[in-house]
Amino acid sequence: MKTEIRRGWALTALLIIVVVMAVVATVAYVLMLIGSLPSALPHAVLGVLLAACLLRVVSAVAIWLWIKEGVILYVFLTLVVIPLTYSMGFRSSAISVVGVGILIVLIRDKWPSMRWLLVPANNRWRGP
Repeated sequence: MKTEIRRGWALTALLIIVVVMAVVATVAYVLMLIGSLPSALPHAVLGVLLAACLLRVVSAVAIWLWIKEGVILYVFLTLVVIPLTYSMGFRSSAISVVGVGILIVLIRDKWPSMRWLLVPANNRWRGP
């Protein structure tokens, strides 16, 4: 018997905020890349940040669908973006660790019921 995982209001709100912020940032980075918005950031950095924003939407959708890789992608993107933005002078970027902490707290009891997308059909990792 398969039990349904219940998504609370806090996780729903977090995922909506993540997607909205990622879409707004994506538009801003695209405008900076094409020159419509002024930016002191190099194009390579803007490209990485743009890719991170697009992948952040993918991770939020995966989390919504209860796919474990979405959580891993979300954490990975945060770990990539923090040092990049911090080195560019945005000292408050380290606060995004709080978002990872909130996400982990909200899904910690749901993690065993979430599924792996890239693991065989039985979703049980048996090791190498």
